Amino acid sequence: MIDEIQVLLINLDRRPDRLAGMSAQLSKMNVSYTRLDAVDGTACTKGELDILPKNGPIGNLSTSTRACTASHLKAMRTLLSGKSNHALIPEDDVEILPALKNMVADDGWLRSKADIVKLEKFSSRRPSKLLLCPALGFSPDGKGVFRSMYSRHSGSAGYVISRRGAEIILSFENKIDIPIDHFLFNETVSTLFRKLRPAMLVQPILWQSNDIGLGSSIVGAQHDKSSSLAKKLRSFRRGFLEIKLVYWQIFLLFTKKVQMNNNSYATVRRFYYPKDFSPIFRAITTRHSPSGTRSRCF
Repeated sequence: MIDEIQVLLINLDRRPDRLAGMSAQLSKMNVSYTRLDAVDGTACTKGELDILPKNGPIGNLSTSTRACTASHLKAMRTLLSGKSNHALIPEDDVEILPALKNMVADDGWLRSKADIVKLEKFSSRRPSKLLLCPALGFSPDGKGVFRSMYSRHSGSAGYVISRRGAEIILSFENKIDIPIDHFLFNETVSTLFRKLRPAMLVQPILWQSNDIGLGSSIVGAQHDKSSSLAKKLRSFRRGFLEIKLVYWQIFLLFTKKVQMNNNSYATVRRFYYPKDFSPIFRAITTRHSPSGTRSRCF
């Protein structure tokens, strides 16, 4: 049975330019989507932000950070309120490869294999090293493989989530005290990994781009007013958590539960500007591994 993956696009009311850029890309692929009004840290009610504290174990949480988390949880609640079994949740500043079209046409490629799959390459201009398990499954075109994550790769600009995954994540509501991308994809600080292990698609098919984002949406960024001692203690805690995970990663490597490899690839990317939607091509090289990469926390 064919079951399409619902596309829930997170977009701020005050960023119609970003919506135009995303709509152009998705329309080009004949992919339909539902726009979700993102929680705006500059205009929302206090109650919408109270799902997160103002301070967390890895630093202060700005209004924009808390609003971003609230927006993603809102998208997950939207999935559960409907009939779809899976949803793609992209933010409104990403470039997308055409491979997305077949991925959202039918969820059979990931059904019962993973509850959340990260499709994003975070920081597309910089190489990434990840520790990933053997293949859980493949994308519809056979060119992508998704694997469980055993090292940090932050960013929440685009991922597919199942109903079960959304239910588990929402069970942590009012208990999340770190940014949403760290909660979803950073085992060193996230308690989510005790119940749900995310997977990563290699090669990724989307990434944040200033050509689509057209500048930051963050207004009135807050400065960290913590004392010097508090900042040092947070840094010590983060370092301790990173080191603590390294021993587990080494164990996984020696027991061959994960694989180690390096690879580089070039992606030709097509951009659509919201003003005239004229395509522009350019190539960028980054690194990812089709079989898992060398262990490194970053």
